[in-house]
Amino acid sequence: MRVLVRLRGGLGNQMFQYATGRAIALESDGHLELDLRALYGQRGHEFYGLDAFRIEAPMCPKWRLPNDGIDARSTLRMPKFLRRYHRLQDFGSRLDPSQLVQCRNTWLQGYFQSEVYFAKHSDQIRREFRFKDEHSKAVDHWLARIGEKRNSVSVHVRRGDYLPGFNENRSIATCGVGYFQAAVVRLAETAPDLAVFVFSDDTSWVRENLKFAHPTEFVSGNRPDEDMRLMAACRHNVIANSTFSWWGAWLNPHSDKQIVAPDRWRYKSGGASDWIVPESWIKLPVSDPYRAGPHRPS
Repeated sequence: MRVLVRLRGGLGNQMFQYATGRAIALESDGHLELDLRALYGQRGHEFYGLDAFRIEAPMCPKWRLPNDGIDARSTLRMPKFLRRYHRLQDFGSRLDPSQLVQCRNTWLQGYFQSEVYFAKHSDQIRREFRFKDEHSKAVDHWLARIGEKRNSVSVHVRRGDYLPGFNENRSIATCGVGYFQAAVVRLAETAPDLAVFVFSDDTSWVRENLKFAHPTEFVSGNRPDEDMRLMAACRHNVIANSTFSWWGAWLNPHSDKQIVAPDRWRYKSGGASDWIVPESWIKLPVSDPYRAGPHRPS
């Protein structure tokens, strides 16, 4: 049995898709492969990012990819019986994890943004999402700085494509300043000696607008996977409504970690974060959000 995962979106989305595919392959004793066609020609944060990790799945040969209209000619040389896949889609539908395992080739399409899809195999997922050793000297500097602090906390502020005007059809928004400040105050109740490390795609904005009653450093200039590595190195995490910082927190190995997440992931009916945020994480209300228009999971 083959499990084919179509990767789409940024690094955090690709990690959810891979983790779900890996879990299905483990449950079915199947062979996991990656379909990168949806990433071809994409802009912005949509790039193949899983080569930063020690994953164990190859890319599917082009001649064996099922025909979906993207590149029909590449499949014409393959017998039809090899192109038959049962397609599983999750674009916010919340599938029953017990029904994901099929006795036939499976093609995953969608976002699969929940730990429930792979919780049973979390140890294996963590092993494959170990970062490779290659990173810059700047990362070594930040790892040392984080390691010096007994109660380091990463704060991730995502703006960029969440802001009004980037895409007016979006129903996603940035978390407001009040949310991040309240999250740090909440963590300080049990860890008063917090040291805050801020990560953002808009460093100048956060420097000007985010103020905490704790030592604060602003981390910038790294690759996305390097920032995720640094967030995971912190003892505690404050995440945005972003799968990127979700994974930075989930990969955090500290047994005493506290993770704060927003209680809403999207700003529309049904946008509560209960499906994506694990029960053990602290959920706080999102204040003064900047609306950023249509839903596209991030």
